[in-house]
Amino acid sequence: MSYNPNQNKEEDKSMIKDLTEADMIIKDIAEMKRFVQNVEAEKEARIEQVKKQCEEKIGKRREVIEMLESSLMDFCKDKQHEIFNKKNTVKLVYGDLVLKKCPPKLDLVSGTWKDVVSKIEDIGTPDVLNCLKIKTEADKNAIKKLSKDVHAQLGVCVVNDIKYSYKINKG
Repeated sequence: MSYNPNQNKEEDKSMIKDLTEADMIIKDIAEMKRFVQNVEAEKEARIEQVKKQCEEKIGKRREVIEMLESSLMDFCKDKQHEIFNKKNTVKLVYGDLVLKKCPPKLDLVSGTWKDVVSKIEDIGTPDVLNCLKIKTEADKNAIKKLSKDVHAQLGVCVVNDIKYSYKINKG
């Protein structure tokens, strides 16, 4: 039995009448999946080939671009007061130089953010403790154990879901 994509799904929810037909459907699915996998593998091989060709063409230019951008940023940093005298943008013939002041950010000097949280707790003063965010979330497992009346008050219900699957035999 083969799948007919033109079949109206509403006409017959299950086109399968017995286990023999179910087995044939699994066979059809396996064949279609092998076909899809082969086409996708071919696609990926072609993509990798094109990526390699492109990288050969542009690899050196990327390196030069990075070097030139780095030189340009160093120039702006070294000459900031001369270039950006009361201006954030300097218009040039081929482009603009832009000075953008960013808001201060925190970088870790040592350790991890978990270490920072522990140190905040250790210091314990109110002004430092205010730097902690506390996340509150519903404990779904605990809610499942509550009565139906409480579920209704919370606007939830327990659903016992059944899922079906199939397995394709190797071979």
